[in-house]
Amino acid sequence: HFSLLEALPKIDALVEAAKDAGQTAIALTDLGNMYGIIDFYKEAKKAGIGIGPLESSKPKSLTPPKSLTPPKKVEPRNPNTPVYPGPGKRVFGDGPDAVVLDGNPVAGGWTSLFNGKATSLYYNWNWEKSYWEAEPREGAIVGTTSGDRGRDTPHNHYLFTNWDYSDFEMHVDVKLVGHNSGVCARIQPKSFDDVPGYQVDMGDGYWGCLWDERRQRKIFDCPQELQNKLVRRGDWNHYYFKMVGTHITIYLNGVKTVEGDDPGGFKSGPIAFQLSRGRDMMASFKNIYIKPLKNPTKGTAPQSDSNPRR
Repeated sequence: HFSLLEALPKIDALVEAAKDAGQTAIALTDLGNMYGIIDFYKEAKKAGIGIGPLESSKPKSLTPPKSLTPPKKVEPRNPNTPVYPGPGKRVFGDGPDAVVLDGNPVAGGWTSLFNGKATSLYYNWNWEKSYWEAEPREGAIVGTTSGDRGRDTPHNHYLFTNWDYSDFEMHVDVKLVGHNSGVCARIQPKSFDDVPGYQVDMGDGYWGCLWDERRQRKIFDCPQELQNKLVRRGDWNHYYFKMVGTHITIYLNGVKTVEGDDPGGFKSGPIAFQLSRGRDMMASFKNIYIKPLKNPTKGTAPQSDSNPRR
């Protein structure tokens, strides 16, 4: 009648049929317009039929569809409960950049420093071949002193990036067999053994701490009791840390161990991993991601004519 391409019933006939059927309420639907609503209202009122659902015609209960069911309440993250690397979702700190899914940060702006292949190690890092290698099965960079045949290794052996970083955030899974290693940042490498700069430390008495290799001291300590609670010795652990200006924050397995300012540290430099001097040492690193927040302030990345090369 009013929608020639949609339906043919006339309003007066529709209302009369509803009345004859004993209906107490009736409704009008249409597509794109409601041209018939005035006539519909008049005819229904004249016939004594209500427009829209009456109380007596409403169902006694309504079950909302599943999509409208309130979501389960998500319990807030316990900042004192350790979280270890592994498959699935992991939250290693505060804020969206701390969230990792299957080893990969879920937020934008992150860059992988190692894809698990030897070519990635070759083009992105400086290292000594006799101490460092890519381990495809683990997808890890592995440093070992096993080539020294059980003897004490008298020197440290660092592996460091070809590029500088100033302000940044970083995720990395780490595993240590031996007494000491570390994730280093803003370093000023002089040789593969002499690498001044910050070290997010690894080892008994050092886990969760910030060490300054240049000044040979702990800048920020982490209590031994907390280290014992957080660290899985001989297994994979996770560091998430930020360096913004002089402000440094470190999370070990999702628990904050360091937050503070160090005005005296270097402001820019490569990222590095340490293989410490000693016997039967093995340090492994994987799922290595960095999010630069500021361009480096000083060029310190190694150059072939003035710094150590493999």
